[in-house]
Amino acid sequence: MGDFLRRLRRMVLDEAESARRQIYQVWAKPVAARVAEGFAIEGVRVVRVEPNGVIELACDRNASRFREGDVLLLNRGNPFEEPRLLCTLEVDDETGLLVSSEDPDVNWGRVLHQRSGWVLDQGLLDFSQYVLDALNQAADTAVGRERVLPLLMGQAEPTVDFARYERAFARAEAWGLNDKQSEALARAYATNLAFLVQGPPGTGKTEVLARLVQLLVEDGERVLVTAFTHRAINNALNKLAALERRHDATPISFCKIGREARADDLDGVENYETFDRSPLAELS
Repeated sequence: MGDFLRRLRRMVLDEAESARRQIYQVWAKPVAARVAEGFAIEGVRVVRVEPNGVIELACDRNASRFREGDVLLLNRGNPFEEPRLLCTLEVDDETGLLVSSEDPDVNWGRVLHQRSGWVLDQGLLDFSQYVLDALNQAADTAVGRERVLPLLMGQAEPTVDFARYERAFARAEAWGLNDKQSEALARAYATNLAFLVQGPPGTGKTEVLARLVQLLVEDGERVLVTAFTHRAINNALNKLAALERRHDATPISFCKIGREARADDLDGVENYETFDRSPLAELS
């Protein structure tokens, strides 16, 4: 196990360095080349900045490869120089964009003073230290040594409880899910250790996730829903709230834990700054 962890740590560092080199190679190209390749948007204007850190941007042309949820870098044309702001693309409406930033070091005065002449580039977000810390934690805890690491090493194979599978598939059909959605829900519910559900936008992954939460909570499980962006978390919780209003499953208690500034698009979902302030703290 020790040798496996050393190789995994080395791989994490190598991948982080490789990603950094690739981004730097793109940044080193002229703005026109970056735009032509779909790796940048030029002529970006700052329309307004919300108190919660959401920035409304506008541009005349957007032929980028960027997708909502991507990490971007707002800069003056040279991504290596200040001012530059790391942000997340929340909404891409072609020439109208919403990005969010939680960068504590951003100079908002400078951003607001220079409203035009900005460029959006690919951003670089290095999570390698978080991954390394997680690996160290896995090595030092019983659950890490008995479940997480054996799964990563290929020594533990997820198994399916077919009784749970059949029960979940029947519930999925009763809820009106299609065959692929029902299959995904049933397998996720009936598989131990881990199960991956993937698919293109618009295929119902969020509804499958929300229904899975309902089934697990009905079983007495505690469920943590997390994602790379606040918007993704909010979308999942909004879907769960919408399904709860159908009254076709056992009512469950849920809320979001996070900054109030990132809860403006929640619909029927309570937000609490910390877990101990939420009603879930009394249930744990």
